[in-house]
Amino acid sequence: MIDLRSLRPIDWQTCITSVQKTHHLLVVEEDCVFAGAGAEIAAKLAETCFYELDAPVKRHGGLDIPTPYNRSLEIASVPTIDSIVKAAQQLLTGEAA
Repeated sequence: MIDLRSLRPIDWQTCITSVQKTHHLLVVEEDCVFAGAGAEIAAKLAETCFYELDAPVKRHGGLDIPTPYNRSLEIASVPTIDSIVKAAQQLLTGEAA
């Protein structure tokens, strides 16, 4: 697992090394998956590490809604530990979302 602390600059070599080690890529972000930073990360690593991957890149993110102002609704709109684990299991088993 790599926790990017910065989007600019991104430590691409660390990301590439991780994909080469695991042969899988799950991009998780709190933002929705459409047109977010995770989309660029997924695209770049899919292009760079295509022959290293044993499965398609999987992306997991928040709900495709404006981020709610209410804290409890905001928490409900972003990925949880359980949903991330489920996404990882789906990636490793080839199970559909």
